[in-house]
Amino acid sequence: HRDLLLSIRRQRQMCIRDRTGSGDNRLVLAASDVTALSDTHELRVDGNVGDAVTASGAGWSAGADLSVGENLYHSFVNEGATLLVDADVTMSFT
Repeated sequence: HRDLLLSIRRQRQMCIRDRTGSGDNRLVLAASDVTALSDTHELRVDGNVGDAVTASGAGWSAGADLSVGENLYHSFVNEGATLLVDADVTMSFT
């Protein structure tokens, strides 16, 4: 795995990070990163099997799952930040 600084694109004011098709990737985020990256304090991470997201810092809790098109996302909230992670991506907390 490699740590990535990913390009950002905005869609309806939500920040989206798409890592599909680019090998096994790893992304580590704190709640402050999510709020800094998006006007709405929401970040959606698209990926596939082999990719991983780590939410750092205390206080993350699971929210409701969300379907967007054909994709399912698990949601996690912390201090006003919402992280939506593609269900194919491995999620962990530190």
